[in-house]
Amino acid sequence: MNYVVLDMEWNIPYTYKHIKRRKNFLRGEIIQIGAVKFDEAFGIIDTFEIKVLPKYYKRIEKNIADLTGLTDEDLQNGLPFCSAIGLFQRWCGNDFIFLTWGTEDIDILRSNILIYKLEDAWIPKTYNVQVIYAAQVAKENRQCCLAKAVERLGERDFKAHDALNDARSTALVCKHLDMEKGLAEYEQLEPSLKWNALDSLVSIKNYWKIGQALKDPNLTKFICPVCGQKGNSTDFVAQKIGSKSIGIGCCENGHEFLIRLRFTKEANNKYSAIRLVYEMDETNQELYERKKKEAAESYETYVKHKVMLERKRQKKK
Repeated sequence: MNYVVLDMEWNIPYTYKHIKRRKNFLRGEIIQIGAVKFDEAFGIIDTFEIKVLPKYYKRIEKNIADLTGLTDEDLQNGLPFCSAIGLFQRWCGNDFIFLTWGTEDIDILRSNILIYKLEDAWIPKTYNVQVIYAAQVAKENRQCCLAKAVERLGERDFKAHDALNDARSTALVCKHLDMEKGLAEYEQLEPSLKWNALDSLVSIKNYWKIGQALKDPNLTKFICPVCGQKGNSTDFVAQKIGSKSIGIGCCENGHEFLIRLRFTKEANNKYSAIRLVYEMDETNQELYERKKKEAAESYETYVKHKVMLERKRQKKK
């Protein structure tokens, strides 16, 4: 059996209303596939890279172009999706599993396969290398970007946001992990809420203020993972001095979700954002109500403190 480290780049619609919908919805159209193949001993035996000619989102969105360096002209030389995925499938072989950094790639792969009415039964078991890295190196149950993981391990990462380069960087991380142990223990490493989101989105925009992010429909609006209808998230409550916000999401058909936004201040002093959509079960409903109550109590304390300071200031006059 072989291990295929998979990474992909995808284009997005220019606006929310342009999202392609059929029986499923296409929030990202694959424009590049990159992969590294390991043998059973985790030795690299081959690499794969192909550019894909887009059919639905033909014009590369500006932020995607800036991130990937790909142009509309580059993709004109790509193969149509059905041909590209056929080549990739044959390259993978018959006995393999996928290794990815994060969970988005497989979701995007399935949605692209389904919108072309192709079979997805060939997609094998997939393991998120982030989870193994978190358990063996970071020693904390939280997500970490690929570049920071590579840097922490003392490796020089390849230029990011190129599918093959990101696959190579993920392969570098694997070389520092006990992958056999990580795969054997994977189900026990994965029960956290953090790894079980129904949908996730890494925002391609950066924001000067978190309040700006909360007003961006590209971040707060989502496609229902149950029925594919439009959804909107509201009533956000700040957590951990604003680095996280938790809110309520609801689609046009009434399906409710717990929405989490995670913010990270980057080197340019702007905030990057990740949106996670979770099932709104009893546990998550209780979590939201508790956090909302805590935020209200904290704000009340803040107001009382401000009033007290103002009274002291008035007395000094």
